[in-house]
Amino acid sequence: MIATLASLSLWQIKNRIRVRIARLREPRYLVGSIVGIAYLAYFAVLRNPSFSAGRGASAIGNLARAAGPVELGLAATLLVLATLVWLLPANPNPVRFSASEVQFLFPAPITRRQLLQYRLLRAQLGLLFGSVMATVFMRPTSLANGWKFLTGLWLILMTCRIYFTGVSLYRESVRQRGSGGMAKWAPVIVACGAVAIVAAAVAASWPSLNALNSPGEVFEELDRIASGGAVGLILWPFRALTRLPLAATATAYWAALPGALAVLLVNYLWVLKADTAFEENAALVAEKNAARPRARVQPRVRAAATTPFVLAPTGRVETAIVWKNLIMIGRYASLRTLLRLVPAMIGVGVVVSIVGRRSGMAAVAAGACLILLAMTILIGPMLSRNDLRRDLANLAMLKAWPISGATLLRGEILAPGVVLTSMAWLLILGATALVGNLDVRAVAPLILQRLSYMTAALMVAPAVILAELTVLNGLAVLFPAWISTGATRSRGVDALGQRLFTTAGVLITLVVALVPAGIVAALVAAGVYLVTGVVPVILPAAIVACLVIVECIVVIELLGRVLDRTDVSAVSPAE
Repeated sequence: MIATLASLSLWQIKNRIRVRIARLREPRYLVGSIVGIAYLAYFAVLRNPSFSAGRGASAIGNLARAAGPVELGLAATLLVLATLVWLLPANPNPVRFSASEVQFLFPAPITRRQLLQYRLLRAQLGLLFGSVMATVFMRPTSLANGWKFLTGLWLILMTCRIYFTGVSLYRESVRQRGSGGMAKWAPVIVACGAVAIVAAAVAASWPSLNALNSPGEVFEELDRIASGGAVGLILWPFRALTRLPLAATATAYWAALPGALAVLLVNYLWVLKADTAFEENAALVAEKNAARPRARVQPRVRAAATTPFVLAPTGRVETAIVWKNLIMIGRYASLRTLLRLVPAMIGVGVVVSIVGRRSGMAAVAAGACLILLAMTILIGPMLSRNDLRRDLANLAMLKAWPISGATLLRGEILAPGVVLTSMAWLLILGATALVGNLDVRAVAPLILQRLSYMTAALMVAPAVILAELTVLNGLAVLFPAWISTGATRSRGVDALGQRLFTTAGVLITLVVALVPAGIVAALVAAGVYLVTGVVPVILPAAIVACLVIVECIVVIELLGRVLDRTDVSAVSPAE
């Protein structure tokens, strides 16, 4: 039976590829595919460090030196994620099935375990493509050593997917049986207890960590703490996984492989033994409810969702769209929550900066703020999908509204822009308070004139975020068939094209939007310097921000015209 299900998966993949190839008859998709293939070839071949004879060994050495801190950081991140899965709201559909799968597979003589194995098998294609793309763009050394990173990352993603599925199945099983008490809270207590033990060990060593003079010494001390006792046992499964893609040599890779496979096997066996009735799957329940007479269906009364602000009965349409999209992410974050964190961020930064002046921990905190700031500005727009990329599945309804495409785009883009800008500003404030602890020549001007650079960053960050969101939503307008509609994730071959264009869109944003504005700002700054002898910071930043925002407004107007002419059938239906 597993062979039959595997054959079914292969036929589905084959048919999906045929549909994608047939879509290349449209010029925009053909040109987009050519650009994507060329873009991928550039990263895979032209930027291959192995073409340089001396860079391969140097890269391996650099990887070996950085593997320890990176391994420790990734292991701690996986531990936090493994705990958050138990704390976040439960997924009502732990194992998703399409309507056709529910119709044909559920009545078939297939066991629950075989259905679960089938879904896990279907997920491997998307995980493999994601690993391949990450290897191409993030290859640590060369093509010859890329296989270690590829297989190691694939094994991590595979284990995470199986673990998340197991958690969802367990929680859904507890909900269906109506169980409570220890059956419901024991996993949460164990997960939170593990995080508390690790945090307590770090807190107990805080005086010695705070006395260290460099980030390298801090990481060495943290590695010592994480290598023994209860903390070592807790972090071992996560370090066993992260150690695999970071292996600098084949010998280190094969030595780390048994531990990683053991972690994967334990999770797989746990999921197979999950006591969940697939007959109660949400997809099947939805199908049964749809077949019932409407008169018998009693509407569920739900509590009113928390709104970000009071929506006036009149005003600009963009405000209503922003209000709707902010409600969508209100379960995870809100503007009020971010604003409440501003005083805390400033207070903690000032206290750490004063108490731990030039200390290793304060320097690590400052570096973390700068890294998170860069991730929020560059990666945040890709991850935040509460905009047109999510609402594209409802394009038929959206086009029925008496508003223009440009108005719709402005409202869709502003919602994630407001949230990401708030997060960026919060991190800028934290970095400003802590950056004085860094002893790095590259940031010496930033330390000496931190208030000026803080003001400049507060101006430029929203403009960069807006430009990236404009490009990402522009890709959804120009290539609607390549966008995962609704809340669905990128899957299979779709992930390849979408991620390529997503990364390309970020680069196009930085080049097309920032470079012309930067040239104008540089000319103005040079004129001010020639007249006054002072190098300005705030004025060029204001010029860059204004010009980029103007560019985004113009692009949104042009994209709005394309959206007005977009056919509803151009959007692929969600599976």
